Amino acid sequence: MKLKTSTLTLLATIALASGHALAGPVSYSGKGTVEPPITPPPPAGFWYGQIHGGVSWLEDVEAEGASLSFDAGWAVSGAVGYEWASGFALELEVGYLQSDTGDFHYRGHDLGVDADFRQVPILFSGLYRIKFTDRLSLQLGAGAGIAWSEVDGNSVEGIPVGFLEDDWNFAFQAKAVLAYAITETINLDLSYRFLYNVDAFAGADDGIANILGAGLTFKF
Repeated sequence: MKLKTSTLTLLATIALASGHALAGPVSYSGKGTVEPPITPPPPAGFWYGQIHGGVSWLEDVEAEGASLSFDAGWAVSGAVGYEWASGFALELEVGYLQSDTGDFHYRGHDLGVDADFRQVPILFSGLYRIKFTDRLSLQLGAGAGIAWSEVDGNSVEGIPVGFLEDDWNFAFQAKAVLAYAITETINLDLSYRFLYNVDAFAGADDGIANILGAGLTFKF
């Protein structure tokens, strides 16, 4: 009889202890209940929009004994993209570049040529962000797509001409953006882009541009 009573008492004690354990955390230090540590959620990616403007330099065009140089031009671009927590990003970028002619040489002779060159690149790029500090980072990447280019000849040696040629061609770029976080959602950017446009000059030569710019990135 005493054995049965002892057994029932032991089972009741175990059941009571189990009930307390299921009811919540118990402190044995006399300082109240101890809550389990809260695991923070993993970092999430974000959408962003970007706008840049700056100066562009076109490399000389050479074809059949002729050489054409350009003055410094200007460029603007806008992009939308998504960046993952890993730092990898994909973006779609659209830009506009315009440059005026500088010097034109043909078989040792200098000719006064007035012409405009315009480009509209549409590029899909992949980039990766390297963080130096919480605020300073460097984004590197490359992309490819298509570009519309137009050569608009106005005059040669002061004589008006009516040359106009435009086309869509393959283009690719390399890109670097040094970013400083002004706030949690806005970055101040300094950017460099190398843009290569195949057969941009009416099929006579490729268009190669170096673009230095500044702008803002807005995180959504």
